[in-house]
Amino acid sequence: MLNHLQIEAETLYCLGDIHGEYGGIGGWLKRYDLQNACLVFCGDIGLGFNSEAYYQQVFSKLNRECKKRNVTLIFLRGNHDDPSYFAEQKIHLSHIHAVPDYTLLSVAGHEVLCVGGAVSIDRMLRQAKMLQLAVNYACYHRCSITEARENAPKGYWAYEMPIYDAGMLDEIRDSGVKIDVVCTHTAPSFAEPHTKEGIAEWLKQDEHLAEDIQIERETLDQLWERLKADRHPLKTWCYGHYHYHHAEVHEGVIFRLLDMCRHNCIYDMVEVRFT
Repeated sequence: MLNHLQIEAETLYCLGDIHGEYGGIGGWLKRYDLQNACLVFCGDIGLGFNSEAYYQQVFSKLNRECKKRNVTLIFLRGNHDDPSYFAEQKIHLSHIHAVPDYTLLSVAGHEVLCVGGAVSIDRMLRQAKMLQLAVNYACYHRCSITEARENAPKGYWAYEMPIYDAGMLDEIRDSGVKIDVVCTHTAPSFAEPHTKEGIAEWLKQDEHLAEDIQIERETLDQLWERLKADRHPLKTWCYGHYHYHHAEVHEGVIFRLLDMCRHNCIYDMVEVRFT
């Protein structure tokens, strides 16, 4: 079923990966006195590395500050996130939402499509670390490795890839909504980055990584082609994942790659507006 959120806000911002740096968000809101705004975080939120109780505590406090300012935070699924937090909407407060893939946002005069997912280039290392944590857990708790895998800390989730969902796109087409902004974690193959030079060592360690990255990018190519075929008036496409900043125009659409949260929570944030 189509998840369509109507958000009362005057301004729309998009931000890159935050990797669990939630403590800086409240300070950021105060520092720039953000009011009546919607902030879309384009994946790698860092959900799943701690307990659900931890996230409820953190976001309940942050939600109070957001409510005072009428600021809504939208979280997309990244590859470094537990997909269940988004599919099951485990973070669903008045002003903070972890949204399922293919969620639509009506905000500040824009119709925004949100689609998460990407490939972890360090997945082999993460899986090895998780196995060691499970072995340690099994030894300490004197339980089976199966039980240990279930209960030991997580750092990787197998269902991380973006998904092309033709059924959801049919629903969006039939709803009559016309999308002008797309927020994803990764990007179509024609968008930055254009080479794999920066991940050469990871490619050596994972024989299927290059193939899976190609599938990941081609999935977003499918999404791009379908949105064009359905005549959505696309203007802006924002994404994260690659940890640097870049902007380019493709067929009249500006593609904005957003840098990660770094340097004591200095967020890479762009305002989406058309003149």
